[in-house]
Amino acid sequence: MAKISLKIKGLDELKKKLGKQGQEIVLIEIRDEIEISANKVRNEAIKRVPVDQGYLRNSITVEGRDMLWIVYASAGYAAYQEFGTKSKVEIPAEMQEVASQFKGKKLSEGKFKEAIADWMRRKGIPEEALWPIMAKLMSVGVNPQPFMYPGFRQGTKNLQKDIDNIINRYLNK
Repeated sequence: MAKISLKIKGLDELKKKLGKQGQEIVLIEIRDEIEISANKVRNEAIKRVPVDQGYLRNSITVEGRDMLWIVYASAGYAAYQEFGTKSKVEIPAEMQEVASQFKGKKLSEGKFKEAIADWMRRKGIPEEALWPIMAKLMSVGVNPQPFMYPGFRQGTKNLQKDIDNIINRYLNK
């Protein structure tokens, strides 16, 4: 899972200055900022996701509480869209752990065939092209169309600065 680690400078000094009640107020603001970033990640991923019928886009969800928020796509094929398949796989270093969960997993031939046939009907592609298309996809793979990782990078790019601003605002009171 792509994770972000933050180093909060001035936190020890802030704890001494504010006491327990003040610390709780600051932590609430930090939690809110993390939640806002998680929703930014989701919104950015939604902007970038490839859309055919909208199922993948609609599966992008944010859940969490306190300091832990998770953004994920629940569509079974999300990882294949994100990273590609076969010889076309591209995985950013920060996403290796996530991608490894999907390595070697395959759709059943029936589901794969059905999904391709449905797509072909929507695109007006003749039925006799089914097997050649399936063979090409199974031998070469599909190109990655990243949406979650770019959404993560964009949605969290100011998080450290925003949290530092919260801390500094209280330190300078």
